[in-house]
Amino acid sequence: MNIKTLNLGALGTNCYILEDAENKKCAVIDPADNVGRILQETESLGLEVSCILITHAHFDHMLALNELYKKTGAKVYIGCHDKKALKDPALNLSGYMGDIFIFSGESEEVSEGSRITFGNVSLNVIEVPGHTPGGVCYISEKEECIFTGDTVFAEGIGRCDFPGGSYNSILTSLNRILDYPENYALYPGHGPSTTVKNEKSNNPYYRKG
Repeated sequence: MNIKTLNLGALGTNCYILEDAENKKCAVIDPADNVGRILQETESLGLEVSCILITHAHFDHMLALNELYKKTGAKVYIGCHDKKALKDPALNLSGYMGDIFIFSGESEEVSEGSRITFGNVSLNVIEVPGHTPGGVCYISEKEECIFTGDTVFAEGIGRCDFPGGSYNSILTSLNRILDYPENYALYPGHGPSTTVKNEKSNNPYYRKG
């Protein structure tokens, strides 16, 4: 699996394109903005967008979702406790920005233990509430990496003062992610990638022991 990172939108959100080069299929994680740039990347590689994965339902992670869904027909997956925020501007925070976002298509819920496959790639889902009630991580055990959304950043965590946020929950979710082997790479919703090892050593929110 090849991983392409695009930094999109006014808030510098990371959009990830996961490529199964053998089968010419891909998944897009968090289509943050600029559907043209996303499709430019997938089309240049000759990839079919098989699925669109949302780590959590905040507007800055899905402003290109409607267009990408319409242009590709790809299945959209989101955590079961965040699904209602796709169509609620107050919950997805777009209502506070004056540029209302409502997803017009269909989506499928994922929850703890769900598995998503495209081509030869398989991703496991774990629930990581705290930043939002329905935040999820997508995990490739084969590639030893975790797409963490806004739960874990390099040496930080996501905000918990939005609707449905919980400081205690995000600390529990952080520790759960850092229970994975230390060589696992972490790909967050904003900022640079990191590793479980680095976060165990340097993340001030990590509860050791």
